[in-house]
Amino acid sequence: MREENRSSLRRERDSADGGPSMDELPANASDVSIILEEEEYCRRVWASLAGDPDLEEMVRVILDLNLEKPRDIAAALGITTTEVQNRKKRLRRRFVEHHLVNEVHP
Repeated sequence: MREENRSSLRRERDSADGGPSMDELPANASDVSIILEEEEYCRRVWASLAGDPDLEEMVRVILDLNLEKPRDIAAALGITTTEVQNRKKRLRRRFVEHHLVNEVHP
């Protein structure tokens, strides 16, 4: 980052909010907008999983372990690949219901 764009404000090392320092924030207003939209989308995704611990667990495992293949997901969760496929279908329906993805007709 160029020196003239850096803020002279400093963040306390142990700040309570844990947010980025002024120097870490993007300088471009459109970047801020994109970041805020992504954060809101993430909040909506996790909110859509509320009440279904199986789906929440699967999504956490997929994201935390960077898994893609049903057999790898099943092994990590200790379930069958059939159950992974069923959970993926439920997850898709949940995301459609919460307007997080568009419904695709085969």
